[in-house]
Amino acid sequence: MKKTIIRQGFYRDSVSLMQVSKEVSESCISALIAMATELNCDLAIQMGFELPKVSPNDLLICLETQSEGNIEDLLEQIDQIFSRKDMEAKKSKSDTGAEPTQSIGKSFDTSLALISVPGNYAFVEAMSALHAGKNVMIFSDNVPIEEEKILKDFAQRNRLIVMGPDCGTSIIGGYGLGFANKVNRGRVGIIAASGTGAQQVSTLLDRSGIGISHCFGLGGRDLSKQIQGISALTAFDFLESDQETEIIVLISKPVDPSVLPLIQNKIASSKKSVIEILLGSSDSNITDALHPLIKRAAITLPKPKEYSKKLKGMFAGGTLCDESMLMSRTAIIGDISSNVPIVGVEKIDPFEVYENHTFIDFGDDGMTQGRAHPMIDGSIRSDLVEREISAPSTGVIIMDIILGFGAQLDPLESLRTPLKLAQERGVPVAISLIGMGLHADGGRMMTKPYAAGGAYISRMTNYCGGCKYNPKLRVGENACPFTTLYWDFLDRHREDFSKNHRMAQQVRGLDRLSDLPELRIQAKKWLT
Repeated sequence: MKKTIIRQGFYRDSVSLMQVSKEVSESCISALIAMATELNCDLAIQMGFELPKVSPNDLLICLETQSEGNIEDLLEQIDQIFSRKDMEAKKSKSDTGAEPTQSIGKSFDTSLALISVPGNYAFVEAMSALHAGKNVMIFSDNVPIEEEKILKDFAQRNRLIVMGPDCGTSIIGGYGLGFANKVNRGRVGIIAASGTGAQQVSTLLDRSGIGISHCFGLGGRDLSKQIQGISALTAFDFLESDQETEIIVLISKPVDPSVLPLIQNKIASSKKSVIEILLGSSDSNITDALHPLIKRAAITLPKPKEYSKKLKGMFAGGTLCDESMLMSRTAIIGDISSNVPIVGVEKIDPFEVYENHTFIDFGDDGMTQGRAHPMIDGSIRSDLVEREISAPSTGVIIMDIILGFGAQLDPLESLRTPLKLAQERGVPVAISLIGMGLHADGGRMMTKPYAAGGAYISRMTNYCGGCKYNPKLRVGENACPFTTLYWDFLDRHREDFSKNHRMAQQVRGLDRLSDLPELRIQAKKWLT
């Protein structure tokens, strides 16, 4: 049976809700636990759930189970998970073991507040931090531009900086924020009105043996007509006064014409070497623009002819999406469509199918309302990649996989099914990997013991269709052996796995199993 529960005014962040949904889905046929945004409501309806009138501030709980009794058990489980997460958050807040911040330049303190709340709450939290004398990084998106202007004007008057809103990547004093990667310290400071652009530049420089002093993310609107580059100009001042920084790299999507003279005057007056990477102002790509610095041969791409099959770009990073469109437009490959169009590109609804060359930025504000960023949850992108692979007009899929501290631990997890389909259909998939091999663990070896239960095997393969065992059952005569033995394996090695940070979530799952004694008995039967 299917049931929808609405909890009015019950807010939780999208990452937490994604984790709760994942835990609960293992105990039922299907589950969707998310804020009641338009996108999530559409998804619930597609899953076959009926919805009452809701608002985006309401919590949406959609559960499909075998019986009514199971619903009550699942709701109790959900409440327990929320309580556990609230306790973990309180414990984290009380932890005073954090390393002290470092200074930028001669007179600026880098102590800052990282704001990651729904867009309509971000202004209050950010202004409170500014009044406390803190620099601010706003990870939140969907913040009204009028509020952004007020925050940045206040920060400028008080010699502070606001990075964002919609700032996904910064590196301050060697500490990566948001989706930043682990890179070496060095002499290059980055000012980025582009999150994935910041990642691409910082990792390219790191691989070339050139480290990063600081990277200031600005958010996507700082260089707009309304904001007038307030944070960009402040970041220039910070880096000018910073003794570590010898070279400044500015990377941005197209700059508003009214702002360009302000930026150019600041660059002209700089005592330090400045490299501009303004996408759309020339045909060069990011790697070419950095060529003088990294002393590598410039990359020259062949200009393709017009083909009957179409190029489909499916990006988590907006800058990589823009760069791909610019290069494709220069190559004259035919009509181009996008949900984030540049000059000469048709604007489209990303959920519709189009016959043109298509480029979709899944990190755009319109696609992240009430949902985690695609670097955190790649499920929507995975669904649309699979759709495009199945389309007869698709010739090549290009996409990015972006590593970083805040990104999902296994970014390929959601892409395994579409990539397998692409292989079967003979559709080439070109992937741009952004990030370092040891990107988020401080240089330690990254490990993940891999074992799977029946539910995962059923979801990722077609092997379970004719099987008499139920992959969702752990005990009983119809229980799947893989499911039983998966949980038994975790139980027998709990002590070892609890020491591995990649296995923490799986081990915690044992604590909610009420049938663990019966499961152990059944596992012994299977093993003998």
